[in-house]
Amino acid sequence: MLEFVESVDTLDSHRDLLKFMIGEGDWYRLALRNDVEGDEIAEVSAAGLIEHRTFASDEATDWRPTGRAEYLLDSIPEDGELDGTEVGALFAIGDRLWEIPDSEQEWAERELKVEISDRSLRVLHATGLVQRLRDESEDDLPERWMATRRLSELQDLLWGFAQA
Repeated sequence: MLEFVESVDTLDSHRDLLKFMIGEGDWYRLALRNDVEGDEIAEVSAAGLIEHRTFASDEATDWRPTGRAEYLLDSIPEDGELDGTEVGALFAIGDRLWEIPDSEQEWAERELKVEISDRSLRVLHATGLVQRLRDESEDDLPERWMATRRLSELQDLLWGFAQA
């Protein structure tokens, strides 16, 4: 999860550079650009958005965007970003995120394959990633929940990121 969040943050900061590199083709020598600092290259590389190759006979390094960079550029619009509360909710739920049914399916906590703490569920609800359809206090039946379309989008985005 942390890797995903860091990659999205880095993408937001270096979107133009990554678009340029994708437009240039296969490998690109970033050292030839006056507007790219070494720390920027290190940041984008550490986020897994570019990869390098170096030839033994050459001291310069060539770089190219990774599949993850291309996937994120294609999947996240320029004005799209992760809200800080969404990030907090994703960290609160962790790997149990994959056990929450998609936005077409109604469910109760006890129907899930893993236990989700009340706190995590409340965080998801407060963030707007799940909605409560029925409150337990209404008729003594278990609370009913449904994921929102936004949670389904984030699940799909995370899945694609992991596969890229």
